[in-house]
Amino acid sequence: MLIKFIKNFKNKKFLISIIGKMVSVIIRSFLQKPKKKISQPINFVLSLTSFLLLELSLKHIIMKRITIISGFILLFGVSIFGQNLFSPDKQWNVRFTGFSWFVTYSTEIYKIDGDSTVNSKSYQKLWASFDSLSTWSYQGLVREEGKKVYFIPADRSEGLLYDFDLEIGDTARVVNLNFDNIPVQIIDKDTITLFGKQRVRWHISHESYYAEYWIEGIGSSNGPIHTKFYYNMNCPTWELLCLHQNDSLLYMLNSQIGCYQSNVGMEEIEAQNSIDFWPNPVKKGNAVRVDFGFEPNQVEMINSSGKVVYVAAELTQNSLQIETNSLATGLYLIRVINQENKTQILKLIVN
Repeated sequence: MLIKFIKNFKNKKFLISIIGKMVSVIIRSFLQKPKKKISQPINFVLSLTSFLLLELSLKHIIMKRITIISGFILLFGVSIFGQNLFSPDKQWNVRFTGFSWFVTYSTEIYKIDGDSTVNSKSYQKLWASFDSLSTWSYQGLVREEGKKVYFIPADRSEGLLYDFDLEIGDTARVVNLNFDNIPVQIIDKDTITLFGKQRVRWHISHESYYAEYWIEGIGSSNGPIHTKFYYNMNCPTWELLCLHQNDSLLYMLNSQIGCYQSNVGMEEIEAQNSIDFWPNPVKKGNAVRVDFGFEPNQVEMINSSGKVVYVAAELTQNSLQIETNSLATGLYLIRVINQENKTQILKLIVN
C-alpha cells in the first residue's frame, strides 16, 4: 500500500525530502544510542514514519483542494466582472435636456427585457421609455464578452460600447446611441464608493465641459448608451440620474433629490391656485389629503425610480385622499394637472 501511494504521488521532490528526514532519524538514533536495544529506535522510526506519511497525505489533499478552490474563485471572479453591467433587474434613469427658447428636461428610462441570437451570439434587448413607462421603444442589442460590452443599435451594425480592460493612456473606438467610431482615451483611473460598495472608475477624455466617467457595474455617467454623446453635437445633453437594481439604489447623480425629473409639455399652475396636502412626511399606512384651489383633471404619484404608482383621473371634486398602505417608504413626486393641462409638481415623503 505504501509503495503504491509513493508511486502515485506526483510531487516527487517533496516525497524525497520526507524520506530524507526518515533516514536521518534512523542514522542519528544508532549513532547517539548504540547500546540501547535496537527495537527502541526501530519503534521510534516506525512511529515517526507514520506521522510523516500522515503529514504528507494531508498536505497533498489540502494543496489539491486549495488549487481547485483558487481556480473556481478566479473563474467566478472574472465572470462576475464581465457580466454585471446589463441585467433585467436594473433600470437606468437618464435626464435628457434640450434647448430651445427655454430649457426643457425629461427623464428617459432604460431597461433590459428579452434576448436574441445574432450570428450564433447571445444578446439582450435594450428598451427605453420616454413617457413615464407608458410605452417602450426598442433601442438595440447588447452582449458582454469578458470585460468588453458590445452594442447593436436598432438601425446599425455592432460596435464596442465599453472596454473595462483599459488602463490610463489606452485608447479605443466606441459607439453610442447616435454615432459610431467615437475615440475615447482613459486619462485617469481610481476607485470610488457608491452606497457602500467600492467600484472602479475610468475618467474619459473629453473635448468639452462635460466630465465623463465609466463606472464598474454602472456604465457611463451620461447613461448606458451615451458615451461622448457630445462628440458630434452640442445639444441636447444626457446625464445619468439614477441606477436601480431591483429596489436598491446603486447610483445617484450628485446633488439630486429625485430620480424622475420633467418639465416637458407643461405650463406651471399659477401660484394663486394653491394646492394644500398633509401630512408631509406621512407615515406608511396613513392617508394623505390633498385640497385644490382649482378644478383638477388628473393626479399622478411617481416613485424614485420614475414609475407612476398612482393615478386619479377625471376628478370631479376639489379634494382627494391618497392611501399609502401599498407604497414603499421613500420620496414621491405628486404631479397635478388642471383642466387647462397646466401642471404643478409636489414632493411627498413616506416613512
